[in-house]
Amino acid sequence: MEWLPPAPLCAGVLERRFPDAPPGDPVRVLLWCTGRGDRDGLPRRTASVWRAARGG
Repeated sequence: MEWLPPAPLCAGVLERRFPDAPPGDPVRVLLWCTGRGDRDGLPRRTASVWRAARGG
């Protein structure tokens, strides 16, 4: 069986690191955002840009 990270953890990472991520299952979307998975209708990502956290 393939291990997948918990959805709440993935949702937090997506919110913080990939605010422009497409909607969908947070686990599958995070895999796509990091180039480790496919999303229907979207090209596979091969790179990402680091964005530092903004002060609030």
